Amino acid sequence: MLDNLRRKIYKQDQRLLQILSGRIKLVEKIGKIKSEKKVFVEDRKREKQIYDYVSDKSKELGLDTKFVKNVFKLILAESKRLQKLQRKPK
Repeated sequence: MLDNLRRKIYKQDQRLLQILSGRIKLVEKIGKIKSEKKVFVEDRKREKQIYDYVSDKSKELGLDTKFVKNVFKLILAESKRLQKLQRKPK
């Protein structure tokens, strides 16, 4: 029983990693566009929209909103870091 549940968690972890990988690929595309158009990496209005959305959605799903917001803080920090790297000359 315990092993079966752990296998299910492992599969969920795999899905999470695939989703993160897909998100990073999109972030890199956005970073390229922002760099070409000379748009700032940080967009506080967009970040607020994301935080509001994940807060509302986490409540709907019965998740701890503080936990979810912390997860998204990490995701957005990595997104900005990657976009800033695209601006550096190679």
